[in-house]
Amino acid sequence: METQKNSSKIKVKPRSRRDIRNIADTLKKKFGLKGKRIDILRFLEIIVFLLKYEYEIVEDSELKTNYAEFDPLDRAIRIRESVYIGASKGNTRDRFTIAHEIGHMILHSLMDAEIKFCRFDEKINPYEDIEWQANTFAGEFLVDFSEIEYMNIDEISEKFGVSRKVAQIQKEKLYL
Repeated sequence: METQKNSSKIKVKPRSRRDIRNIADTLKKKFGLKGKRIDILRFLEIIVFLLKYEYEIVEDSELKTNYAEFDPLDRAIRIRESVYIGASKGNTRDRFTIAHEIGHMILHSLMDAEIKFCRFDEKINPYEDIEWQANTFAGEFLVDFSEIEYMNIDEISEKFGVSRKVAQIQKEKLYL
């Protein structure tokens, strides 16, 4: 089992890495993205249209502490302008940030009735943590697990447009 410090105090319906991988893999299959470097901005446009969400690019000063955010009430993702521009230029952190917010949209919509706010001292298992799930989705969506068995970290990073850290995590988590 993975351990981590709680990055949020929002507890959601438990989902394993395997569950999240299956969701990400299903999406990639449906959109013909298996084994490819995903154009995350194009995918963002498509998925918000299909799910009847919106996204908005805002001035960096409008999101002081976040690179982007998902609001299930407004059915919207807000993205710092610098992050959107960075993603358009292939910046790995910015690509991951947008995939992370798409993960929230797909995994944590209002239909997920099991969203709970927890006390500061309450332990949340990683698989119940909203941020862990969104991060896991981003890694699983951007990196095709079926392609990386014989690839090294640099090859994974280059092929899928992710940081070395994301490539390393995905390689370590290849076998569930």
